[in-house]
Amino acid sequence: EHLPSFEDASSRLPTVLTGPLLRRIEARRIVLWLVASRPLPLTLKISFADARDAEGGDVAADAPIEWRIPLGDTCCQVLPIGKHAYIHFIDVRLENALPVDTDIAYDILIDADGHAANEGPGGAQGAGLATWASHLLYDGATAASFVLRGRADNILYGSCRKPHHSSADGLVRVDREVQRTLGAPHTRPALLMLCGDQVYVDVQHLGRDLMLKAYQQGDGETYLLHLSQHPSLVVQQFVADF
Repeated sequence: EHLPSFEDASSRLPTVLTGPLLRRIEARRIVLWLVASRPLPLTLKISFADARDAEGGDVAADAPIEWRIPLGDTCCQVLPIGKHAYIHFIDVRLENALPVDTDIAYDILIDADGHAANEGPGGAQGAGLATWASHLLYDGATAASFVLRGRADNILYGSCRKPHHSSADGLVRVDREVQRTLGAPHTRPALLMLCGDQVYVDVQHLGRDLMLKAYQQGDGETYLLHLSQHPSLVVQQFVADF
Protein backbone atom coordinates (compact mmCIF):
# COMPACT_ATOMS: atom_id res chain seq x y z
CA GLU A 1 0.00 0.00 0.00
CA HIS A 2 1.30 3.42 -0.94
CA LEU A 3 1.98 5.57 2.11
CA PRO A 4 1.35 9.31 1.82
CA SER A 5 4.46 11.45 1.64
CA PHE A 6 5.30 13.96 4.34
CA GLU A 7 4.24 16.75 1.99
CA ASP A 8 0.84 15.09 1.44
CA ALA A 9 0.33 14.67 5.17
CA SER A 10 1.37 18.24 5.96
CA SER A 11 -1.24 19.62 3.57
CA ARG A 12 -3.91 18.19 5.85
CA LEU A 13 -2.60 19.86 8.98
CA PRO A 14 -4.94 22.36 10.66
CA THR A 15 -3.99 26.00 10.41
CA VAL A 16 -3.56 26.32 14.19
CA LEU A 17 -1.91 23.35 15.89
CA THR A 18 -1.91 24.56 19.51
CA GLY A 19 -3.46 27.51 21.27
CA PRO A 20 -4.10 30.29 21.63
CA LEU A 21 -2.81 30.41 25.20
CA LEU A 22 -3.32 33.54 27.27
CA ARG A 23 0.04 33.92 29.03
CA ARG A 24 -0.13 37.30 30.75
CA ILE A 25 -2.38 40.32 31.15
CA GLU A 26 -1.57 43.73 32.59
CA ALA A 27 -3.39 47.05 32.52
CA ARG A 28 -1.83 47.92 29.13
CA ARG A 29 -0.44 44.60 27.96
CA ILE A 30 -1.73 41.27 26.63
CA VAL A 31 0.57 38.31 25.90
CA LEU A 32 -0.62 35.27 23.94
CA TRP A 33 1.00 32.28 22.25
CA LEU A 34 -0.02 29.86 19.54
CA VAL A 35 1.55 27.37 17.15
CA ALA A 36 0.43 27.28 13.52
CA SER A 37 1.33 25.18 10.50
CA ARG A 38 2.33 28.37 8.64
CA PRO A 39 2.93 32.06 9.47
CA LEU A 40 -0.46 33.72 9.92
CA PRO A 41 -1.81 37.25 9.46
CA LEU A 42 -3.69 37.84 12.72
CA THR A 43 -5.87 40.47 14.33
CA LEU A 44 -6.63 40.66 18.05
CA LYS A 45 -10.20 41.66 18.85
CA ILE A 46 -11.09 42.87 22.36
CA SER A 47 -14.53 43.91 23.57
CA PHE A 48 -16.07 44.84 26.92
CA ALA A 49 -18.80 46.93 28.49
CA ASP A 50 -18.10 50.36 29.96
CA ALA A 51 -16.31 50.20 33.31
CA ARG A 52 -13.47 51.70 35.37
CA ASP A 53 -10.03 50.95 34.01
CA ALA A 54 -7.02 49.55 35.87
CA GLU A 55 -5.58 53.05 36.35
CA GLY A 56 -8.67 54.49 38.01
CA GLY A 57 -10.17 56.28 35.02
CA ASP A 58 -13.63 55.84 33.58
CA VAL A 59 -14.06 53.90 30.37
CA ALA A 60 -17.49 55.14 29.38
CA ALA A 61 -19.37 54.45 26.17
CA ASP A 62 -22.93 54.32 24.88
CA ALA A 63 -22.28 50.80 23.57
CA PRO A 64 -19.81 48.00 24.33
CA ILE A 65 -16.25 48.98 23.44
CA GLU A 66 -14.43 47.03 20.73
CA TRP A 67 -10.74 47.23 19.82
CA ARG A 68 -9.20 45.60 16.74
CA ILE A 69 -5.43 45.38 16.74
CA PRO A 70 -3.60 44.02 13.66
CA LEU A 71 -0.75 41.83 14.89
CA GLY A 72 2.14 42.98 12.73
CA ASP A 73 5.86 42.48 13.23
CA THR A 74 6.03 44.88 16.18
CA CYS A 75 3.70 42.79 18.36
CA CYS A 76 3.81 39.30 16.83
CA GLN A 77 7.09 37.48 16.31
CA VAL A 78 6.95 34.21 14.37
CA LEU A 79 9.56 31.56 15.16
CA PRO A 80 9.82 28.36 13.06
CA ILE A 81 10.48 25.20 15.08
CA GLY A 82 9.77 22.77 12.26
CA LYS A 83 8.87 22.64 8.58
CA HIS A 84 5.21 23.08 9.40
CA ALA A 85 5.32 24.47 12.94
CA TYR A 86 5.56 28.20 13.65
CA ILE A 87 5.32 29.66 17.15
CA HIS A 88 3.54 33.02 17.19
CA PHE A 89 4.69 35.13 20.16
CA ILE A 90 2.02 37.82 20.57
CA ASP A 91 2.86 40.72 22.89
CA VAL A 92 0.48 43.66 22.54
CA ARG A 93 1.07 47.02 24.26
CA LEU A 94 -2.24 48.85 24.58
CA GLU A 95 -2.73 52.59 24.21
CA ASN A 96 -5.59 52.56 26.75
CA ALA A 97 -5.81 50.66 30.01
CA LEU A 98 -8.07 47.64 30.32
CA PRO A 99 -10.98 47.69 32.79
CA VAL A 100 -10.61 45.81 36.07
CA ASP A 101 -13.01 43.19 37.45
CA THR A 102 -14.90 43.18 34.15
CA ASP A 103 -15.53 40.38 31.68
CA ILE A 104 -13.35 41.08 28.63
CA ALA A 105 -13.97 39.07 25.48
CA TYR A 106 -11.07 38.43 23.13
CA ASP A 107 -10.72 36.75 19.77
CA ILE A 108 -7.92 35.95 17.33
CA LEU A 109 -9.02 36.59 13.76
CA ILE A 110 -7.33 34.84 10.83
CA ASP A 111 -7.95 36.16 7.33
CA ALA A 112 -8.45 33.40 4.77
CA ASP A 113 -6.98 35.52 1.96
CA GLY A 114 -3.64 36.03 3.68
CA HIS A 115 -4.29 39.54 4.97
CA ALA A 116 -5.00 40.68 8.51
CA ALA A 117 -8.64 41.44 9.27
CA ASN A 118 -9.55 45.01 8.40
CA GLU A 119 -10.00 47.49 11.24
CA GLY A 120 -12.55 49.63 9.49
CA PRO A 121 -16.32 49.18 9.49
CA GLY A 122 -17.45 46.76 6.82
CA GLY A 123 -13.91 45.38 6.38
CA ALA A 124 -12.98 41.72 6.35
CA GLN A 125 -13.91 40.18 9.66
CA GLY A 126 -11.56 37.20 9.52
CA ALA A 127 -12.21 33.76 10.97
CA GLY A 128 -12.35 33.80 14.77
CA LEU A 129 -12.18 31.17 17.50
CA ALA A 130 -15.79 30.16 16.92
CA THR A 131 -14.71 29.02 13.44
CA TRP A 132 -11.34 27.37 13.97
CA ALA A 133 -11.27 26.53 17.70
CA SER A 134 -14.89 26.21 18.82
CA HIS A 135 -13.87 23.32 21.10
CA LEU A 136 -12.04 25.84 23.30
CA LEU A 137 -15.17 27.93 23.93
CA TYR A 138 -17.77 27.38 26.61
CA ASP A 139 -21.35 26.63 25.57
CA GLY A 140 -23.00 29.64 23.99
CA ALA A 141 -19.79 31.69 23.77
CA THR A 142 -18.58 33.16 20.49
CA ALA A 143 -15.20 34.27 21.87
CA ALA A 144 -12.86 33.56 24.76
CA SER A 145 -12.71 35.86 27.78
CA PHE A 146 -10.55 36.96 30.70
CA VAL A 147 -10.78 39.23 33.72
CA LEU A 148 -8.06 41.62 34.90
CA ARG A 149 -8.59 41.33 38.64
CA GLY A 150 -8.08 44.29 40.93
CA ARG A 151 -6.96 41.96 43.74
CA ALA A 152 -5.13 38.62 43.66
CA ASP A 153 -7.57 37.02 46.11
CA ASN A 154 -8.19 33.82 44.16
CA ILE A 155 -5.00 32.11 42.96
CA LEU A 156 -4.75 28.71 41.26
CA TYR A 157 -1.47 26.89 41.91
CA GLY A 158 0.01 23.83 40.27
CA SER A 159 3.27 22.05 39.51
CA CYS A 160 4.07 19.17 37.17
CA ARG A 161 1.28 17.84 34.98
CA LYS A 162 1.43 14.05 34.68
CA PRO A 163 -1.29 12.67 32.37
CA HIS A 164 -0.35 9.10 33.40
CA HIS A 165 -0.83 9.81 37.14
CA SER A 166 -3.60 7.99 39.00
CA SER A 167 -5.20 11.24 40.21
CA ALA A 168 -7.57 13.35 38.12
CA ASP A 169 -6.17 15.98 35.76
CA GLY A 170 -5.69 19.25 37.65
CA LEU A 171 -6.22 21.41 34.56
CA VAL A 172 -9.69 19.92 34.13
CA ARG A 173 -10.44 21.18 37.64
CA VAL A 174 -9.10 24.61 36.64
CA ASP A 175 -11.33 24.62 33.57
CA ARG A 176 -14.39 23.84 35.69
CA GLU A 177 -13.53 26.64 38.12
CA VAL A 178 -13.24 29.17 35.30
CA GLN A 179 -16.52 27.97 33.83
CA ARG A 180 -18.20 28.22 37.24
CA THR A 181 -17.19 31.87 37.61
CA LEU A 182 -18.21 33.01 34.12
CA GLY A 183 -20.31 36.13 34.45
CA ALA A 184 -19.02 36.74 37.98
CA PRO A 185 -15.79 38.70 37.36
CA HIS A 186 -15.15 39.50 41.04
CA THR A 187 -14.86 35.77 41.83
CA ARG A 188 -12.90 34.67 38.75
CA PRO A 189 -9.39 33.30 39.46
CA ALA A 190 -6.85 36.13 39.37
CA LEU A 191 -3.99 34.03 38.03
CA LEU A 192 -2.66 30.53 37.45
CA MET A 193 0.76 29.98 39.04
CA LEU A 194 2.74 26.98 37.79
CA CYS A 195 6.00 26.05 39.52
CA GLY A 196 8.28 23.13 38.66
CA ASP A 197 10.72 21.59 41.11
CA GLN A 198 13.00 19.59 38.82
CA VAL A 199 14.72 19.56 35.43
CA TYR A 200 13.43 17.30 32.65
CA VAL A 201 16.55 16.55 30.62
CA ASP A 202 14.64 14.70 27.89
CA VAL A 203 12.39 17.71 27.32
CA GLN A 204 15.43 20.00 27.14
CA HIS A 205 17.00 17.73 24.52
CA LEU A 206 13.78 17.71 22.49
CA GLY A 207 13.60 21.51 22.49
CA ARG A 208 17.23 21.78 21.46
CA ASP A 209 16.80 19.24 18.63
CA LEU A 210 13.70 21.05 17.30
CA MET A 211 15.53 24.37 17.22
CA LEU A 212 18.60 22.93 15.50
CA LYS A 213 16.54 21.21 12.80
CA ALA A 214 14.59 24.36 11.94
CA TYR A 215 17.33 26.92 12.64
CA GLN A 216 18.14 29.43 9.92
CA GLN A 217 20.96 31.93 10.10
CA GLY A 218 18.65 34.90 9.67
CA ASP A 219 16.60 33.86 12.71
CA GLY A 220 19.55 33.98 15.12
CA GLU A 221 18.67 37.34 16.68
CA THR A 222 15.04 36.27 17.23
CA TYR A 223 16.12 33.00 18.86
CA LEU A 224 18.49 34.79 21.22
CA LEU A 225 15.83 37.36 22.15
CA HIS A 226 13.39 34.68 23.28
CA LEU A 227 16.03 32.49 24.89
CA SER A 228 17.14 35.49 26.96
CA GLN A 229 13.70 35.40 28.63
CA HIS A 230 14.01 31.72 29.56
CA PRO A 231 13.74 31.07 33.33
CA SER A 232 16.78 28.76 33.29
CA LEU A 233 20.00 30.48 34.39
CA VAL A 234 21.93 28.08 32.16
CA VAL A 235 20.07 29.27 29.07
CA GLN A 236 20.40 32.92 30.10
CA GLN A 237 24.12 32.47 30.57
CA PHE A 238 24.37 30.84 27.14
CA VAL A 239 22.78 33.92 25.55
CA ALA A 240 24.99 36.29 27.54
CA ASP A 241 28.13 34.46 26.39
CA PHE A 242 27.05 34.04 22.78
